Amino acid sequence: MDPTPTTDNLLLQAAADPDRRSALLARAAGLARTVADWQGLAEAWADAGDANEAERCLQRALSLDDVGVWDHRRAAATRARLGDVAGAAATLTKLEQAWRASGATNGLDWRLLAEGFHESGDAEGARRCLAVGRERAQDVEDLYSIAKGFAELSGDRATAQASIERAEAIAAHALDWQGRPDTSAFVTLAIAWAEVLGDPVRAAAMLEAGLARADDTSGCLTVAGAWSVCEGGGAATAEPFLLAVQRARTFAVRFADRLAIAETLRDGAADEEALREALRQALERATTAAERDRVEVLRQDWSVTDETASPRPCGCTPDELAPPRVSSLGWPVDAGALFDWLRERVTESTLATIAAADVGWQIEKNLAALRRIWRDGRVCLPLAWEPHEVLSLRRWQEGAHVDHVERAFVCTVLCLAELGDDPTGSGGLEDTLAVLLESCVLLGESALQRLPGLLAALPERTGLRDHVEALFCALALLLAATRRDPGDARLEGLAARVLAMAEECEALGPAAHPEHGFVLGVTHFDQSVHVWQRLVQSTFSGAPAAPRGPAFTELGARLLGR
Repeated sequence: MDPTPTTDNLLLQAAADPDRRSALLARAAGLARTVADWQGLAEAWADAGDANEAERCLQRALSLDDVGVWDHRRAAATRARLGDVAGAAATLTKLEQAWRASGATNGLDWRLLAEGFHESGDAEGARRCLAVGRERAQDVEDLYSIAKGFAELSGDRATAQASIERAEAIAAHALDWQGRPDTSAFVTLAIAWAEVLGDPVRAAAMLEAGLARADDTSGCLTVAGAWSVCEGGGAATAEPFLLAVQRARTFAVRFADRLAIAETLRDGAADEEALREALRQALERATTAAERDRVEVLRQDWSVTDETASPRPCGCTPDELAPPRVSSLGWPVDAGALFDWLRERVTESTLATIAAADVGWQIEKNLAALRRIWRDGRVCLPLAWEPHEVLSLRRWQEGAHVDHVERAFVCTVLCLAELGDDPTGSGGLEDTLAVLLESCVLLGESALQRLPGLLAALPERTGLRDHVEALFCALALLLAATRRDPGDARLEGLAARVLAMAEECEALGPAAHPEHGFVLGVTHFDQSVHVWQRLVQSTFSGAPAAPRGPAFTELGARLLGR
């Protein structure tokens, strides 16, 4: 099965091959689904000098749902590049009018729209948007965004300062979502005074006010972590930083509180002795193996020596998460076979690419966590934000240039994380399974033969929590097993099981996306539905002939919409 090229892949090919550009762009248009796809096509036609095709693509992009300010700014820039200055201005004005009519209040959005007018040379339009945003601002974040706009776009420091002072009055009574004093509002004010108006004294006063209101560990550490705004660096020797951490300790009764203190000290460049003591205090509150693992991981990552602790492997092996056995689906459970095979093929360069996936955020933390998984063959559960977020982001690669070893590796780790007692969740196991299966198919027999062992382990765990996830695990196993051996006698029983599970899901309520058809329509997580559709089509239409039972035949027909 060849991966279907994406719009992005075809746009790159079109840019490099002018002779085939029109054909490649026409093919890209057939695959375009998102605003970004149509915007990219518009820009490609603009590069080719075809204003009519560019405009057609822009109109298609702006007609889609959830088109935001960045989309309008991008469209305006393309129209301006084509010489349609009036059209560029009209693009921004249309969004402004829609927001005025809807009563939109988000200060950041109004500032971003003002920046669009500013870039187009319309200073009056920029100031008009900032004025509306200031009038409608409802919280500290709104007013900070507007103040930043006035200072940077029009040089109006007086209005910027008045906006920040108005935000101070709101912060004095601001509550977070739990109804507790909102210290983050004072951090925002500190940033406003320091960065927008260059007043570190007023910034420091805001942090002091925030600390005085804080009544839990999280609030105190929010202030401690923000102190670099005033000091130009988070040195742990700064007295205000230490005061904030000390106040945080007075509220720290849970393991999570004490661990957060240790991590804040680390971010503030505390010395080894301070980190050692903070980790010891966190360990005192640890009540589970996962919590003890977390402390040990940080001790090793931070190179903190402690004579009272012995370094040990952290986390669980796949076999510990899912002991080998024959699953209820009829296939042996071997959750580590694919994982270990992929680990042998992953490189340092692969890990570095994954670690940088979150726009470069926390690269070192992500890389340390990924190296540990790769090196030790163990996964610490629940999977921490670093590396969970970057693993999740790298799932979404598509097209002809995907590194399928990398994509299969990140999906495998995300699947292993689902085997824990407290699954982290990856924003839809259904999406993860689709791209994992596709990558294994493209990697060949060696990967595909190891995949069923992992898939067989998943339904029994997820089935207790989510019937839909269990259904997609069984479907993935059936597709993988059919590709390996269409004559496998177990397929008929598995097909009957998938049909029964689909009926159970349908009995729970209406399908989330009936337009996607049988099975594929039951999930809300449909970002990879096109991958599932390719897999279903190529498996049931392209498999070698083999004796088929009634359940397998019925399942194939219903999945194919026949």
